[in-house]
Amino acid sequence: MLILLVCYGASNLWLTSRCGRGMIEAKLQERTSLDWALGSITWSPWNGITIRDAQMLQPVDLRENLTDPVIFVEQLRVQPHWRQMLRGRLKLREVTMDSPKLTVSVEMLAALASGIEPQEELPPRAVDPEPRLPKADREQKPAAQENPEKPRPTQPTKKAVKPAPVIKPKKNERPPVDLPLRLKMRNASLHIVSVSKDIELLSVTGLTLDLPIFGEDAEGVVKIGAVKVPGLPEAVDIEQTVVWKRPYLGTEEKILDIGGLKVRFMGQLGMGRNTVSELPFLLDVAIDPQKLNQVEWLKYTALQVKAKQLEGRFRILGSLPSPMSWRADMLLAGDGVRVKEEHGSHDVVFDEVALPAVFRQGQLRWSGVRLIGEDISVLGNGQVSVRDGVLSVTRLVVSPEVETMLMRGLFGSHVVRLRDSWWENLDTPDRKMRNLVISGSLAEPMVDLGDGRTDLPIFQLVSTVFDFIREEMKEEGKELQVIPNGELLKGVSHENH
Repeated sequence: MLILLVCYGASNLWLTSRCGRGMIEAKLQERTSLDWALGSITWSPWNGITIRDAQMLQPVDLRENLTDPVIFVEQLRVQPHWRQMLRGRLKLREVTMDSPKLTVSVEMLAALASGIEPQEELPPRAVDPEPRLPKADREQKPAAQENPEKPRPTQPTKKAVKPAPVIKPKKNERPPVDLPLRLKMRNASLHIVSVSKDIELLSVTGLTLDLPIFGEDAEGVVKIGAVKVPGLPEAVDIEQTVVWKRPYLGTEEKILDIGGLKVRFMGQLGMGRNTVSELPFLLDVAIDPQKLNQVEWLKYTALQVKAKQLEGRFRILGSLPSPMSWRADMLLAGDGVRVKEEHGSHDVVFDEVALPAVFRQGQLRWSGVRLIGEDISVLGNGQVSVRDGVLSVTRLVVSPEVETMLMRGLFGSHVVRLRDSWWENLDTPDRKMRNLVISGSLAEPMVDLGDGRTDLPIFQLVSTVFDFIREEMKEEGKELQVIPNGELLKGVSHENH
């Protein structure tokens, strides 16, 4: 007994020493490729292993501008199944995190997403492929002869007909029940930021979860105090039931109303013992056919959008820690989509809307984008990736009324200087055309406005035009409402965009 007490005390002394913490920090750094700093480490048979003030630091290049660590956990408690541990098998019984804070920059995510292995093929460029004939038509046929010999008839040979093999359906066998694990988190927060733009893109606070993993089928719960996204109303007091049905941890299908748009979604995350390192995931979001009366969050951009019918689908799956394995298919379609600028006098109606896109190996591609209307039509294709940046071409075909509406903002804000020569005439009477080319890095895409001037950053173009519209509305006695959660855009000078 005395020996056990001495070993227990000595082990805790070693864990709290700089040598012990340094060894564990080095192991964590080896696994994550990022530096770690641990406050204190202790263990006991009744509380398990307790780590306080654990930090995973930002990459060295970002630390000067982003002081918050990637992960900070005030207290982490890990309780193993002691009997299994004495047999040489590490199986956890409960993991509890108090006040964890996750701060992730899009720059770090971009670096992770661009890490293509040499053996992986790059996705094809976002161009329409040349039409190909069916295989039968592509086969080369011998040249025709002037007097071809007629084939002599032969007696057909009878072949024994073999009965089709009986294929037995595979049973969807579930893995055996393993020892249960409970994952608990209290007062967590998540922040996604852009260091280069000095803005916060997502803020999630008051996150509490209690999730069952492994073991028998069970239910857990996720509670969120508040979710903030620039430009969208704040969502508060969210509660979602999570179901463990081995080997998947998933959400039951749920319908959300996002500012007048009803969205149905479900998700799954593979957490079996054999797949825990891969973490296969699935997220399926559907917009069932519906009439759209108004999109509330677009009112902050001085736009009103309605639709006779709108529907869509977004589906993404892959291995969570490997962004290059993610595969997504997206489609948004609509009929009778009406767009009106609040201080304008002309409605734009698109009779047909089709926005298809795919995501493969870190590259988002869209081809065949169509917004077809009587007064304006928009056609486009392009691609976006972290490594190759942005490249897209969008063609606008407009009537004189829409040309006047668009040029009021572009010319009035001095974005376009030569008003009359900016559009190209078409053979079709009373129709003009313009191709917009957007290219450059993902952080600073540029739009080619022609007009004898250099390319303009697209973010500057949007903010300049909206600033002009805001001033025009003030002169008319109207004011744009300040966008929700605008405090997240602390690096942007214009309060409304």
